Amino acid sequence: MKKEDLKRALRALKEEGYRLITISVLPREKHFEVIYHLARRNKVRNIRFFLQKNQVLPSVRDIFPNSWIYEWEEHEKTGIKVENAKRLFEIE
Repeated sequence: MKKEDLKRALRALKEEGYRLITISVLPREKHFEVIYHLARRNKVRNIRFFLQKNQVLPSVRDIFPNSWIYEWEEHEKTGIKVENAKRLFEIE
């Protein structure tokens, strides 16, 4: 799936009333498997996106503003590079 297709699919789901629950990143040998978990009422949808280890994950903050926390968390856990990632606060 291309970056544009990912964003198009997520926009369409948002228009159907889905909200982003979380993002999971699974490190594989040569790539990352990125899963966007979305829900609407009692339905859950998962969108899979594969990213080569040297590529940058497109941020979806323009679609789901709450995604920044999941994107940052996965960056810290797996080292995945996220487009325009910024640390918004420091925890002491």
